[in-house]
Amino acid sequence: MEAPQSSDELIEHILERYHARTARNCRNWSGWPHAVEARHIENPLVPRGIHTALMEAGEALEEHMQKEEQILFPLMRAGGHPMIHAPVGRMRYEHDEHGERLANLEAIAHGFELPEEACPTWRALYAACRS
Repeated sequence: MEAPQSSDELIEHILERYHARTARNCRNWSGWPHAVEARHIENPLVPRGIHTALMEAGEALEEHMQKEEQILFPLMRAGGHPMIHAPVGRMRYEHDEHGERLANLEAIAHGFELPEEACPTWRALYAACRS
């Protein structure tokens, strides 16, 4: 895909490529983490704490996307605003925070390496996390 050339194109790209996919993924994995933890509690490779980590990440992402859609994107579509630097700075900070959450998820999930005995739900959970 060619790089977006305007603010409107960039916004549409972000909404279609990232916001829609993220919302869909968060809905898809809602029950899987808890089921995997409960079913495989005795397995030392079970991703202990992944349910909580994913729920926290999902909530933070939802809040972040709302800020982009309700504050940042309207300012961008209006051609900018002298105060746009504040929400841009906040969005960058939240992107860094999310990177830390992703690193934590990867650590909890042991690098998303599946043991041979991983059930289909465990496999689906890790596939969703990778997408």
